[in-house]
Amino acid sequence: MRLQELQITKTLCLMLLPLVRKTIITTLSDGQHRTLAVKETGVPIRTMITWGVDGSAQLVTDRRGSRSLKDDLDISGFKNTSNVAAIARILYLLDTRGFTPYAVINSGAATSSVSDVVLFEYFKSKSETIIDLNKLVSRVRDSVRDLSISSKVLNVLVIEFQKVNETDAQEFWHRLSNGITQIYNDPIIVLRKRLSDNAKSKINRLSPTVEAALIIKTWNYYMRGETVGTLKFSCGGAKPEKFPEIYNPYVIEENYA
Repeated sequence: MRLQELQITKTLCLMLLPLVRKTIITTLSDGQHRTLAVKETGVPIRTMITWGVDGSAQLVTDRRGSRSLKDDLDISGFKNTSNVAAIARILYLLDTRGFTPYAVINSGAATSSVSDVVLFEYFKSKSETIIDLNKLVSRVRDSVRDLSISSKVLNVLVIEFQKVNETDAQEFWHRLSNGITQIYNDPIIVLRKRLSDNAKSKINRLSPTVEAALIIKTWNYYMRGETVGTLKFSCGGAKPEKFPEIYNPYVIEENYA
């Protein structure tokens, strides 16, 4: 890296301009507007030029410390950036930080320690997967909109159920959305009624933690082929329940709730 103070004149600007036009990301990390202004006006300016800076420095320069992942996605031309950013953050926490679904749903301020610069780099490495997951979550959200499921809960559980088995997950959300079954005490229909009642209630609404626990319990019953008359989960009181793990019959694990 080398520092040099130069007076940028119209002649020097014309030398730099091809870099601005063709390799702005990797060559001229900052000062593009000033350089173009010199070209247009012919007015020289004095500035400090640093040679040999890594191309990734532009991301830091442009961010000014206040740009969110959504902002980066907006600038990059992506659509539905709020949802895409949320999916990217959740997937990063689940797959890179080793968070459990419970930890992500209840993370709150803990996720603020994840740099948006890091998340943007993660998004670029997993962009196709994240965009596909966002489309899937959007379809599920539209199909169960009347149940008013917490956005974070739905995001996390659509991702996690999809990991277990795509076909099983698709059938689970389909049955939850239409409420049609020929099975007596079908756990999915029991869940639908519980969530529907909760959506209509103005008091004592289910917390995201309880909501997620009930959905996971239902998934576990569904995957085991079991029926159930009622769905309950107690996260407090004298005998609080352990938050259920997601049952995956395709691997050998123990202690599912």
